Amino acid sequence: MVDRDENIIEAVTREVLEETGIETEFISLVCFRHLLNFRFGCADIYFICHLKPLTQEIKRDPGEIADAQWMDLDEYIESPLVNSSNRFIALAFKSNFQNKNNVLKIQANEVQIGAALGTFFSLSHGQGASL
Repeated sequence: MVDRDENIIEAVTREVLEETGIETEFISLVCFRHLLNFRFGCADIYFICHLKPLTQEIKRDPGEIADAQWMDLDEYIESPLVNSSNRFIALAFKSNFQNKNNVLKIQANEVQIGAALGTFFSLSHGQGASL
């Protein structure tokens, strides 16, 4: 959940730290999901981000998540425990963000519009660029 006055980048790095103890750096937005009539009859927008781990040791918060472990992406995609929507996200990341010849990145740029501070996310493309 995004806290009041918190942007997506701050929220995702905070959530990962709270749940796993892993400090991270935001790299890119990967995709987002929008569901209508989700919990309590409300819409739900779920953002999936590419983060760079700055620490490696997992310190799971049992009040937040049941399990956490490092996995190879292909192993994750093939796991029978991974649901279809998470598999879709992992495959999208692999084909669009890990393809060495055709790298996509959805970059974040802070913007000031009047009194409001916000973030624009824009797609960039680079041949052989490194994430």
